[in-house]
Amino acid sequence: MLDPIDQAIVSHLESDPRVTSRRIADSTGIAESTVRGRLQRLIGSGLVSSTIFVHPELTGASFLYQVKLTLEPGTSATDVSELPEFSSSPWTALVPTDGRLVAQYSAATLAEMLSGVDRIRRLPGVLHAETVVVTRIYVGTNWSTGPGEHHWPSTPIRAVDPLDEQLIDALRPDGRMSYTELSTRIGLTVPATRRRVLRLVEDGVIRFVTRVNDPSIAHVEASIDLAVTAASRAAIIDQLCARTSVRYVVEQTGPYDLACYLVADSVAALAIVAADITADDQIIASRTDPFVVLRDETSWVGGVG
Repeated sequence: MLDPIDQAIVSHLESDPRVTSRRIADSTGIAESTVRGRLQRLIGSGLVSSTIFVHPELTGASFLYQVKLTLEPGTSATDVSELPEFSSSPWTALVPTDGRLVAQYSAATLAEMLSGVDRIRRLPGVLHAETVVVTRIYVGTNWSTGPGEHHWPSTPIRAVDPLDEQLIDALRPDGRMSYTELSTRIGLTVPATRRRVLRLVEDGVIRFVTRVNDPSIAHVEASIDLAVTAASRAAIIDQLCARTSVRYVVEQTGPYDLACYLVADSVAALAIVAADITADDQIIASRTDPFVVLRDETSWVGGVG
């Protein structure tokens, strides 16, 4: 459980994952020694973790896609999700209303993607497999970190060199690692290391994020597939991303050209948001799917960990 002091510290970490103890102390009036001790406890206990989200293109993920599986009656979605074919999926979820299993994947080539889909289709217990390819990603304003556009497209970005890769590898497990320690790891001066990290952020290669793993805070998730008029697409994306409950929006293939991913603290709150979104006259058709998330190891969007 987080007490008021913990909550004040976590609030600053969520706004700026690399904020210093002194800055938190100056802003809150809490003694810096207390802030430092609380930070060590929060991080050491696993209640709070600092990491980075990395653009999918860095892993050669030219294709981002989801496979939505309708299973044969009596087939356990949890059992299917534990098969080896799902080990490379960073995000899998169950749709409790109809029993579908949804898994996210990435692939470097079209042939690799098709091969992966074929393997999943042949799994025992799979009745039907729907494949949806993501063409662009828009991170919700509430889930992004730092200033700038919330648009984070799944198209090629600038290449990174071996030093950038070393920085990324170091920041994944510890997003608050000091520039001094980072500089020692890559063999550059502290100012040069700081410039490299800031450039990675400015170029949209990485995003810093704080994960709060408080079991007392409940979260429910859902996606809304949306078919929208062509003229309204850009405006609708901006409106969706401005909502505090929107984790991200994607453009995708298929009859629904957008998908909006939501997080809320209760089923009732989620239902209210979904109803408000789908009431828009510019939306031609929609489909809302609640999720029971089975695995969430995504590295390219903000959100609840």
